[in-house]
Amino acid sequence: MSTKKRVLFVGENPDNLTGNGNMLSALLGQADYDKYDVCCFLKGKVYPSHIKDPFCPSFHSPYIPCYGDPTDEWGKAQLLDFLSSHHVDILFMVGIDVWVYVDIFRQIDDLRKKKGFKWIVLFPYDLRYIRKDWLTWINYIQFPYVYSEHGYNLLKSEVPKIKYFRPPLLNKHLFIPWPEDKRKEARKLFFFDLPELAILFGFIGNNQM
Repeated sequence: MSTKKRVLFVGENPDNLTGNGNMLSALLGQADYDKYDVCCFLKGKVYPSHIKDPFCPSFHSPYIPCYGDPTDEWGKAQLLDFLSSHHVDILFMVGIDVWVYVDIFRQIDDLRKKKGFKWIVLFPYDLRYIRKDWLTWINYIQFPYVYSEHGYNLLKSEVPKIKYFRPPLLNKHLFIPWPEDKRKEARKLFFFDLPELAILFGFIGNNQM
């Protein structure tokens, strides 16, 4: 029997192109598989070849697809069932808004106390103000981590145990500043009807041009 710690990651499929999937992929790429058996409970399409037995020692990161439905998109009932029926040493929720699983926080905490696993949540916080109900939820988490410095600076006085951690960005070498002439060329191509001095604010995602 393996003596390695068992880590259950909960997040979006690391094979997809979302920022949250990127974060989980980055963490899986850094995991020490000599010390940990890793399993992933995933939202998003999971290809059949990736579905393995949980914590299979011959496969670094077996995937468990979340069989959500319109009333339980993130598989809350399925996750609770898994935590109840499997031995887990660390539950690590990655990149998910803190409110996604808040309906089952009490049950997760009860299971944590009963079964002794560590509960880590790495979440975003991009609000410009502090929401009191979010503070209640964040304080419920055993080990809360926020992946923005803005969020950390905003919350650290309200949540003493909060820490800042940002997984590395995959393909970060692709995101480099363009020279001015190339920027002007792209601006004319995509934003041809904007005045030259207009300031652009934007988001780069997999559905952008």
